[in-house]
Amino acid sequence: MLGKLIKYEFKSTMRIFLPIYGVIIGFSLIQVLLDLFNIKMIFSDGILVTTYVLLIIGTLVLTLIVGIQRFFKNILGTEGYLMNTLPVKSWKLIFSKLFTSVSWFFGTVLITLSALSIQLASRGMLQDTWENIELLWNSLMLQYSWNSGLLIGKIVMMIVIYACYGFLMVYCAMAIGHLFNSNRIISSFIAYIGLYFIVQVISVVVLVGYAFVFGGGIDFLTNSNPDVAFTLINNQMIEMGLLAVIYYLVTNYIVKKRLNLE
Repeated sequence: MLGKLIKYEFKSTMRIFLPIYGVIIGFSLIQVLLDLFNIKMIFSDGILVTTYVLLIIGTLVLTLIVGIQRFFKNILGTEGYLMNTLPVKSWKLIFSKLFTSVSWFFGTVLITLSALSIQLASRGMLQDTWENIELLWNSLMLQYSWNSGLLIGKIVMMIVIYACYGFLMVYCAMAIGHLFNSNRIISSFIAYIGLYFIVQVISVVVLVGYAFVFGGGIDFLTNSNPDVAFTLINNQMIEMGLLAVIYYLVTNYIVKKRLNLE
């Protein structure tokens, strides 16, 4: 059943994202053709670049909005009665929304990188760009004795954790807001601010506590040693991962036991 829920989510949202992805790639190809045939437009290249950047930023923002809107509408809103009568556990409903939202987020990032690669290739800059990136990467690996595979794995894991954390924090705030009988949107917004404040306090306490217990004092936080940076990143990933799990469990409890759709 979980697979069917995820498939339904993708079918419902691809009609939004696929045309936008097509526009982004199409816009890049048009610019390639203009450069190839040396066609001058009545407006400057600056306007084209600005439009292109705004299009990409708008798509990233839309990805977040759609992910949030689907959860709100299907579980907490007008379609909540139907979705919550399905013979499926509440955690699967939440996971299907989360998985789809995070997947489209990464899809948007990949499309953006692909469009950027097309732009660089059309100007003969792609090879030089990759060579510079490779040179910088190898220099960092050699200077700090980092394991490239481990570093890539950590970067990917960090992005996944932060994406899940971001969506789940909003889901949790909306679920808390719907415990109230009125002004639920305002209540959800206040709940989000409250969660954000609590997280910041926890982060500071954990960071300072770790510095004094394991790092020998507050100077540990200003140490330029890359190993310290890796330690802090690992701690942050663990903290965000645990908070994401807590958000998921709280959201699931409210949807399962305390959901108020009236």
